[in-house]
Amino acid sequence: MKCRKSELVKDVPGLYAVTDVTLDGKEYYAAASENRGGRVYLVDPVTQKATELFGGQGGVMAILNVKGENAVLFIEEFYPVFDSATAKVVKADLEKKDGGYEVSKRTVLAEIPYVHRISLLQEKEGIYLAAGKLCKSKTDQDDWSTSGTMEIGKYDPTKDKVEMKQIYDGVTKHHAMFVAKNKEGFDDLYFGGTEGVFRATCKDSEWNVEHLLSVPTSDIVYMDPPYQGVCATRDSRYFSGINFDEFVESLEDLNRRGIDYIISYDGSCGDKQYGNDLPNELGLRKVMLNAGLSSQALLLGKKEVTYEALYLSPNLQNVAQPKVQEQLIFAL
Repeated sequence: MKCRKSELVKDVPGLYAVTDVTLDGKEYYAAASENRGGRVYLVDPVTQKATELFGGQGGVMAILNVKGENAVLFIEEFYPVFDSATAKVVKADLEKKDGGYEVSKRTVLAEIPYVHRISLLQEKEGIYLAAGKLCKSKTDQDDWSTSGTMEIGKYDPTKDKVEMKQIYDGVTKHHAMFVAKNKEGFDDLYFGGTEGVFRATCKDSEWNVEHLLSVPTSDIVYMDPPYQGVCATRDSRYFSGINFDEFVESLEDLNRRGIDYIISYDGSCGDKQYGNDLPNELGLRKVMLNAGLSSQALLLGKKEVTYEALYLSPNLQNVAQPKVQEQLIFAL
């Protein structure tokens, strides 16, 4: 697998938050600094032109694209190290000007001290803003005497404020936040901290929080590269050219750095095996998941069960007992 590195924005001290945004149907990158007075940039990936959007207060921990709007949401005034008692969620409406974009309106949607992660959730009742707080207060950077909370509020693009409601109290050192579709096609919110992994679900505008995993949790890397045996075809849906040996080298590097990760990489259907196992030297735990009957086999008049392999990194195995590892797998 060959990668090419391009430097899109130079000289941005404290660069922290990066995401992709869609404006008028076109993709851009947004990048921002966590420093005081730090800058926010919009980058055209084709021309590589970078435009400074605004000179805000800095301390940007996260940037979100607002689907269907020319706007971004971001956390502001979360400065290093954990100097964030005045942190808030801000919305910037953008409009075209001179071939780029500028901020037409800047709105503080909610003042949330120590807010560290945010997400937008699509539910049956509309869109919600989720905000995870690192803690409630701090006397110094090593003070973890108070736990963080999860707060959620209904987002209305026609209003300048979001009324936030606490749905959970008791997640210390909150970092991890992940949004996944449920079987109804709406969003479930996963978040984590010292106490483990939690899932928040919405029904009839009411939020329920489940404690899924009692293991200290921070950010995790999930990889789902094309399965071996399918990526060498001419099917345009699959990225071709992932080199097995180079991929293994990358995993060895993650192991050396102590990074948690999960991989979906190979599997089987009927008596056909797709690809080779990842090397034992990586120290991964392999779990075969029953994915049900193969739809392709059914079209050919066969009933063959597909099994997908899931690999857990060594670091995850070190912190989680087998039963807890199974909880993690099924939570995903």
